[in-house]
Amino acid sequence: GSVEIWDLSDTGRPQLVLRSLKQEVLELGYSQDDRLLAASDTSGKMAVWDTATGELRYVLAGHIATAIDFSPDGQTLATAGLDGTVRVWRALPQEYGELLTLPADPAISDLELSPDNKLLAMGSVIGPATIRDANTGDLLLTLPGEPDSGVYSVAFRPDGTQIATVGADNVIRIWDLTSGEVLLSWTGHEEARTPFVSGVLNVSYSPDGMRLATAGVDGVAKVWDASSGEELLVLAGHTDRIHSIAYSPDGRYIATSSGNVGASIKVWDA
Repeated sequence: GSVEIWDLSDTGRPQLVLRSLKQEVLELGYSQDDRLLAASDTSGKMAVWDTATGELRYVLAGHIATAIDFSPDGQTLATAGLDGTVRVWRALPQEYGELLTLPADPAISDLELSPDNKLLAMGSVIGPATIRDANTGDLLLTLPGEPDSGVYSVAFRPDGTQIATVGADNVIRIWDLTSGEVLLSWTGHEEARTPFVSGVLNVSYSPDGMRLATAGVDGVAKVWDASSGEELLVLAGHTDRIHSIAYSPDGRYIATSSGNVGASIKVWDA
């Protein structure tokens, strides 16, 4: 039920310990300016803290959130829950509240708000990714993998013109958000499978939109040229599948997390 924030230059002890939640913590989400941190627990509550002071700003209740994403401007918060809904909330402490509730499959594995706050993209472990209007909930685009394969992760390009998807078929795809057409696709990682998942599990754009980083079930992270699909870097060192990957806001570092065997977090020079 606690969340710890660490200073990577001094890992002797956590910088802040946040204890507002009472049950097991499921998911975390930072605002892009790092000023707010949201965390959900198994009781259906979500706490939002001020990361500078550790002050609890507010608690949202409604469903057990398994995915959390702040909009780039920090004004809106999107969550996907085990109750089969996706919800969009105001993220401002003075006027927080639920703005939208959508029916959604509990198998949603990832969600992300577009840079302009107008679109909501969702990945699913059992089916295609989808893009909806973040204000009305209307379905705008369906972004599938191979037939009957999951699309685990989605990432908007920072300029909001394209979106990348990865999933069970081991293919990285970049889509045009206006036409819904695939602009570029390539096989990302070595074929690997666990009892539950296969392929590529997570994807992240660099802040300038020029590079794309992916995390594979093969235990390797890779960095690609986002305009050509050319492989630029291989980040090898984990001993199990890599669940997640993210760029730092300044683009200098890439963080990866791996488990369950030899679970570890690594920070790389990007």
